[in-house]
Parts: sequence; C-alpha cells; structure tokens
Amino acid sequence: MQESSGVRHGGLVLRAPETEFIVRLGPLLSTPRAAKKLVNLYRLVRVGIPEEHLPTFIGLGGYQVVQILLAVLVGTPDAAPAIFTAIRAATFDADIVTVIRGAGPAASPRIAAFIEGIRHAAPQAVADIRVYQRWCPTLARYSFYTRSLVGS
Repeated sequence: MQESSGVRHGGLVLRAPETEFIVRLGPLLSTPRAAKKLVNLYRLVRVGIPEEHLPTFIGLGGYQVVQILLAVLVGTPDAAPAIFTAIRAATFDADIVTVIRGAGPAASPRIAAFIEGIRHAAPQAVADIRVYQRWCPTLARYSFYTRSLVGS
C-alpha cells in the first residue's frame, strides 16, 4: 500500500525475526533513548530496501549485520569510526570478532564479546565480513562521528 507521498507503509513494519534480534542488542545500548534511536535508524534503513529484496535481506540475515552496526553507531559513537574503518580495511576472509577486537577503542572488546556470544544463536550476524563491509559506508552517514567515512 502506498500513499501519494510514495512512502511504503509495509516497509516500516518490522518482521518477527527483526524485532526479536533487535531486542538482543540491548546490552550494546546505554539508555532507552538509545534503543529508540536504534529502532528509528533501522526503520529508516529498512524502508529504503526495495520490496523484492526484503526476503533475501531478512532470510540471509543482512538485517542482523545492519542492526549490529547501527547499535555500534548509537551505543558507542566514539568507538564507531575506528570500528567501521577496521571493518572496511579487513581482508575478505577476516573474522568479524577478531577485526572488532583489534579496532582499538575501549568499547571494541565489549562489542566483540557480544558478537562472539551470539555466534551460535544468530550465525548470520557473524557472517562473511563482506556483508559488514558492504553496509559500513551506507550506515556511516547516520552518525556525526562516522559521516566522514561515507566517501572513503
């Protein structure tokens, strides 16, 4: 269903796997306000995904990667530039946990430990680093801390 403004209402409605996973990201956020910001940013990203690509985005777990990266932006904005830079510079066969752990900022070990902890429950979230690399430039524009990484 579309309004005359072109906004797809269906694109704003999250599916069960998306809402279930986003709840898991609570430990990466410090306040209820940060949680609300995460959800709003995710919905903004989500509405931009063409309807025909949603089954793949959700089915292959791309939504998990997007949610994790947005949680890094919202929950640890001072660490986000180093983490995003490390992800983008990583080799295609690098492990996301190792890359984040080595990124440098004090928050990196906590984020890496979180991802390590969900490795078995949400294997797509620790999938191929190329999925993270694909999303970093797009998501970087949603934070003042990482905006300079958009064009790099």
